Amino acid sequence: MKCPRCHGTGKITEWVATDTVSEYEFPCRKCNGTGEIEVTNEEWFCQLPTEEKADFLANSYPKSVGEALIKISNGDKEKWVKWLKEEHHE
Repeated sequence: MKCPRCHGTGKITEWVATDTVSEYEFPCRKCNGTGEIEVTNEEWFCQLPTEEKADFLANSYPKSVGEALIKISNGDKEKWVKWLKEEHHE
């Protein structure tokens, strides 16, 4: 996922005041300069707009999550928690 701190650039521009004020670029600390971060399924799902969440739940669920999770029943909380904590893959 694109890093939300540097917006995928891998760099952060900061103003540093010494004798004068200067602009410096530093590698982003959140993504270590890669521009990409790994997110869990929960983090990915939470950042979706409401319409995309509804689309995922209504239409994309079997295709996006895979056949193994289709069998998870609504009352199987532990399996849902496990899925939410897994790394998300686009």
